Amino acid sequence: MRIGTRIASFIDRVNELVGHVVSWFVIFVILNVFTVVCLRYAFGIGHVWMQELYVWVHASAFMLASAYTLLRDGHVRIDVIYRDASEKYQTTVNLLGALFLGLPFIWVLFFKALPLFERSFVRGERSSEAGGLPALWLLKGTILVFAVLIGLQLVSIILKNMRGRGALAVLALAVMALLAYASPSLVQSVTAAFFEAMAKHAPSEQAMAGLMFLCVLGFLLLGFPVALTLGGTALLFAFIGAQIDLFPEVMLNVFPLRILGTMKSETLVAIPLFIFMGVMLEKSDIANNLLMSMGRLFGKMHGGLGLSVIFVGALLAAATGIVGATVVTMGLISLPAMLRANYSPQLASGIICASGTLGQIIPPSIVLVLLGDIMQGVNEQAAEMKGVLVPEPVTAIDLFAGALLPGLMLVFLYAGWVLIKAFVDEDSCPSLVGNEAFSSGQDEVQVSGLLSIILPPVFLIVAVLGSILSGLATPTESAAVGAVGATLLAFYANRLSYKEVRDVSRSTTTITSMVFLILIGASMFSLVFRGFGGDSYVEQLLHSLPGGAFGAMLIVMMVLFFLGFFLDFLEIIFVVVPIVGPSLIAMGYDPLWLGVMFAINLQTSFLTPPFGFSLFYLRGVAPDSVRTLDIYKGVMPFILIQLLALLLLAFFPGIVTWLPHMLFVR
Repeated sequence: MRIGTRIASFIDRVNELVGHVVSWFVIFVILNVFTVVCLRYAFGIGHVWMQELYVWVHASAFMLASAYTLLRDGHVRIDVIYRDASEKYQTTVNLLGALFLGLPFIWVLFFKALPLFERSFVRGERSSEAGGLPALWLLKGTILVFAVLIGLQLVSIILKNMRGRGALAVLALAVMALLAYASPSLVQSVTAAFFEAMAKHAPSEQAMAGLMFLCVLGFLLLGFPVALTLGGTALLFAFIGAQIDLFPEVMLNVFPLRILGTMKSETLVAIPLFIFMGVMLEKSDIANNLLMSMGRLFGKMHGGLGLSVIFVGALLAAATGIVGATVVTMGLISLPAMLRANYSPQLASGIICASGTLGQIIPPSIVLVLLGDIMQGVNEQAAEMKGVLVPEPVTAIDLFAGALLPGLMLVFLYAGWVLIKAFVDEDSCPSLVGNEAFSSGQDEVQVSGLLSIILPPVFLIVAVLGSILSGLATPTESAAVGAVGATLLAFYANRLSYKEVRDVSRSTTTITSMVFLILIGASMFSLVFRGFGGDSYVEQLLHSLPGGAFGAMLIVMMVLFFLGFFLDFLEIIFVVVPIVGPSLIAMGYDPLWLGVMFAINLQTSFLTPPFGFSLFYLRGVAPDSVRTLDIYKGVMPFILIQLLALLLLAFFPGIVTWLPHMLFVR
C-alpha cells in the first residue's frame, strides 16, 4: 500500500496547490465587478466582455476548487450518525461513497461533457452576446478539468481509506463496477434477469422516482457527502431505469448543458462576494467589537447584552448568510461574554441560536440569492402547468424586498422576549454596568467612541441592501461594493494583512465550491426525477390531498420542517423546492410569499431539538458548563416565536408582498 499512499499524497498536493491558486481568483472577481460598477455609474461605460469575464472566472474558479474543498472535507454531509460513529464506520462510508456514488457520477459527467467541448473547440465557438468573450470552449473545457480533479481526489480518498485485506475485495468490486458501466449489454442482461426474478413485475416510473428520493435520504443520513450522493444515486437509478425502459437515457446528454447554464448565471456571482464580506467582518474582529460596543451602549438595561447579541447577530447573519458560520461565530464571540455577565445559560444559548438562524431570512443573504434563482425556474414550470406564456419574474431582489419586513419582525419579536424575560427574571440577564466582570473602566460609556465602532459596519450593510432594493445596483454589484467596503473597514481597524486576505479568500473559496458542487449534484437529481415523471406524480399527489390548496400547503410545510432536522438548507432548496414548488404555485399561491414561507419554515426547523442544525453548531463551541439540555430549553421560546411569525404571514401575506409591490411594478 506504500505506492497507493504516495499516489494519494501526490494527488492531495496537486489539488491543494490548485485550491490555493484559485482562491486568489476571488480577489480578481471582486475587483473586476467593482471596476464594472465604477465604470458604469461614474462614467456610463459598460462592456459585455467585462461582465462575462467575471462570470466565467467565477464559475471556473469554484469548479476547479471543488476537489480542494473535498480534500479539506469542506463538503456538506449529514453527520447525525457519522459524527459519533467509529473510525471504521467513517472509513467504510467514505470508501463506498467514493467508489459507488462519486466515481460513476464523475465518470459519466466527463464523457457526456467531452462531445460538448469537442464541438465547441472545432467550431471556435464564442459568446452568443455581441461584444462578448471569444473561446467559449474554454468555459466548457472547465467542466472536463473539474471532472478530472474531482475524480483524482476520489481516487485519493479510496486509496487512503483502503485498509488490510479488505482492500483487495473493494478494489475487485471497483473493477467490476467500471466493467459494468463499460458494458451496458452485460448490465442489461443482469438487470433484466433480476427484475424477471422479482415476480416479473418491474416498478412503475412513479415508484422509481419515490424510491430514488427515499434512497437519497437514506444515503444522506448515513453520512455520504451530499453533492456526490445526489448525483451518484440519481445516476444509478437512471441507469437501472434505462435498462427496463422507464427512463429515457438520452436525457443525460442534457446534463452538461445544465451545468453550463449554472456556470453562466450572473446571479450566483453574488454568493462568494457576500461570503467574503461576512468572513472579512468576522476575522477582522469588527463583529466582536460591534457586539461589545452595543452591549455597553445598552449597559444600564437588564438584558442589554442579549439585545446587542440579537441586533449584531442579525447584521452578521445578513452579512454571512450561512447559518453554521453565524452560529459558530456568535457562539465564540458572545457566549463567553454572556456567561461572564452571569446570563442564564439557557437564555444565552437560545439568543445565540435564534439570532444565528436569521441569516436564512434577513437580506442580503445567500440563502435568498439561491432561493430566488430556484424560485424563478419553479415559477416558470408552474406557468407551463397553468398555460401562462409569460409569467411574472421572481428574482433575488424580489425575495430581498419580501423577506425584509418578516426578518425585522422576527428581530423585534426576539428582542421583545428578552425584554419580557428581563422584566420577569432580572437575574437571568443582568446589566453590564456595575457587573464585576465588565467593571474595568467600562461603566463610563463614551457614546461618540461607541458610535465610531457601530456605525461603519451598520452603514455598510444598510448601503448594500439599500442599493439593491432601490434598484441602483444588482445583488452582484452591491455584493462587490460590500466586499470592498468590508476590506476597507478591516484596513481602517488595522486588521488587514496578507494572511488575513489569504485566509478570507480560502474560506470563501471552500464555501462557494461546496455550493457549486451541490448545485451540480442537485441538477442531476432533478433531471432524473423529472425523467421518471416524478414532478407529475407530486402534482397529482398534492391535488388529491384533502383541504385543497390549504391542505397541500400544510403538508408541504410539515414535510419541509421535518426534513430540516436532517438536511441542510442547500439540499432542501436545490432538491425539494423544485419538486413541490410548481404545484403549489399552480394552485394559486404567490411565488414570492411561498419563497419567504419556505425560508422561515427551514429557519424554524434548524432551531428545533433534537436535530436542529444550529443546536449542533452551538454545542460544538459551547463550554462544558453549558449542558445540551440548557441549549434545548433555551431555544423553545424562540421556536414558539417562529411559529407565531409563520401564522402571521399565513393570515397576513401582505407583510411579505407589500414592500415588493411598493418598490417594484409587479
